[in-house]
Parts: sequence; C-alpha cells; structure tokens
Amino acid sequence: MDRDGVATQVIFRTDLPDLDGRSRPALGLLPRLQRLLLDFCKAAPDRLIGLADASETPEAAVAELERVIAKGGVRQVNLMIANVNPKLDDPVWEPLWQILEQSSVILSWHITVFVGKPGDRAVGKAASVFENTKFFLANFLEPFVDLFAWGILERHPGLRIVMAEAGTGWLPWLVQELDYRHWRLWEAKEFWADKGGAALVTKPSDLFKRQIYATFQDDHVAMSLIPFFGEGHLLWASDYPHPDSVWPHSRAAIERQMRHLSPEMRRKLTRDNAAALYGLEDRDLPPA
Repeated sequence: MDRDGVATQVIFRTDLPDLDGRSRPALGLLPRLQRLLLDFCKAAPDRLIGLADASETPEAAVAELERVIAKGGVRQVNLMIANVNPKLDDPVWEPLWQILEQSSVILSWHITVFVGKPGDRAVGKAASVFENTKFFLANFLEPFVDLFAWGILERHPGLRIVMAEAGTGWLPWLVQELDYRHWRLWEAKEFWADKGGAALVTKPSDLFKRQIYATFQDDHVAMSLIPFFGEGHLLWASDYPHPDSVWPHSRAAIERQMRHLSPEMRRKLTRDNAAALYGLEDRDLPPA
C-alpha cells in the first residue's frame, strides 16, 4: 500500500467456487473466513477495512449481519448479487434493508465469477474473453433496476450501496431511462395508483445520487460522467490484488485519466469521497 501511495484499502474476501461447483461458504466456512479477515484488519483499522459477507439467502444474510454488527468494527457488508435467491422484490429481504439502514452499515455488490461450462460455444476460443463482458453486466442489471422498480431505495433512504467493479458507463443511460419510465408512470398515475405506482414518488436519478456509489479503476469514460454522478459518489479503486489491478502503478493510472481535472476534484475521487463514506474524514491519513 505504501509503495502504491494507498492510505486505506477496502478488502473483499475472495469467494470462488471449488472445482466441484460448491462454494466454500456453503460448506459452513463463512463465519470462520469472516472472523479471520476482520481480526486481520484490527491491526490497522483505519488502513484496512475488511468486508463481512452477506449470505445469498435473506434469512442467513440477516443472521450473519446481526452477528458481525454485534462484534463491532464492521463498516460494510458485501453481497454477491448475481446469486441471491429469491429476487430482491421478495418481502423476505425487508429485514436486511432495515438492519443496514438502522446500523449505517454500507451494502456493496460485487461481481460473481462465471466459468464457462463444457460445451459452451465460446469455451476455448478467443470469444470467451469477450463473453466475460456480457456476464459482467448481467451481474448487476436486474438487481439494480429492482432497487427502483420495487421501491427499495424509496422506502429506505438511509440505505447506501457501493457497486464494486460494476463499471460506470452503462449507468447514466440506464438511470435516464428509469427516469423516463417513472415519468410515464406518473403521467398515468390514476391507472397505476392501485398497482403500487403511488409509492414510487422520487425520481430514480434523485435516488441514485442520494444512495448509490459507483467505483472505477482505469476508466476514461467515468471522467466524462462526473457531472452525472456528482462530486461525492464516484470512487477510484486500484482493484489490488487482481491480475488486472493497476497496482503498483496507481499514481500513473490516476494521472492518465485525471490529468485534466482540478486538484480538488482529483482529491475527491481518490480520497475525500471514500473518506466521507467510511467515516475517515477526521483521521490522520496521508494526503492524496
């Protein structure tokens, strides 16, 4: 971290399936893995922010979140959103939203790694590299729309969500389209009043700017979208230790994409926005 000029690292626990397709948490190791990570981060709590993991079913997610909150020191919990069951519109998720909002624990979504199955048309071909782009977007699209369509953000204004490794370029068009659909809903509000439409009062773009945080790594498109995201909800990350991380060349990556920005804006994207989100504004962190 010092070599790369990074003051604080948000650490996601890796969860790849075993060769037989079973995930390690399904084998009962989730509490132990989380305890190891959180204990590790106690050595430098302002520099190492370890994420607890929410199970992919609501009852288990609530139980695990209550357990880690009781232990203390948890700022964020991560959900592998592509695997959740049932979908987010199900009322059984409501207790999770309530606990997150009441505790001020941040919720993050992270991609799930999909490995091609034998017989898939792209297996063993160069096309498989590009297939990952499709899977990448598929992780987030449906649950993201559900946040607005089913009133989750509307009902829980204190719920904060970080979209980790989600990219940025697709979000403005989608939020713009959701705003248009919202306008159409209210254009015919008498028709939708008894079908749940009356509960969807706030424009999706306003909900997005209030509660959603987007992250980027080496993303020139993101730099042109700052007016859409606003100055406080866009966060740079190095993605260490993934093979496609910019570590240990983060300073060069930042310079490549932010050279045209003011020093104040660069500081917001690389330091101040994250410090405010994680409650580190008053800590003695190295300058950006």
